[in-house]
Amino acid sequence: MRDSLGRTAPMATLRLESPFPPEECQRRLAAATESDTLTSNWTFREGVLAKLSDARFRLRLRRRFVRNSFSRLLYGSYETTTAGSLITLRIRLHPFVLAFTIVWFAFLVLWTVLVVALMIAQLVSGQHRSDSNPWPTVLMAPVLALFGFLLVRSGRTDAEYLIRFLERVLNARPEESRAA
Repeated sequence: MRDSLGRTAPMATLRLESPFPPEECQRRLAAATESDTLTSNWTFREGVLAKLSDARFRLRLRRRFVRNSFSRLLYGSYETTTAGSLITLRIRLHPFVLAFTIVWFAFLVLWTVLVVALMIAQLVSGQHRSDSNPWPTVLMAPVLALFGFLLVRSGRTDAEYLIRFLERVLNARPEESRAA
């Protein structure tokens, strides 16, 4: 699914058609990528890392000198068709990063509710301390929310790169463009 600018929508499902059967697609992916292991990030080269299984794969982009946990992963699976293969792709965050992001924003909501409740309680009870400045406490939640938002957005372009890589290696095109 692409937007009006031709970009892939985040967390979307995309379907590509390749003229090669699934076994050849898997072989081509294995030849064009490096295995994604625990030590994959210890080299200082850019590259596409892959975890391959029978009819599935996961791709991620390794950047030089940078380890971005918020980089998008491309999950894919193959189906055999009369014309070759139908490849279904999903763009996702790593499951641990997604869990961390949920906890991060849940903490921000809890913090904001707590701060607002305490400020209202102080105003209602008349126990407002004039020697303390409430602004650092009030501004903390929006600053952390902006930081979290920017972190999550930081890896979006990697998905575009991985899709173009897959289209090139597997000679794949979006499902609707081959039908036309």
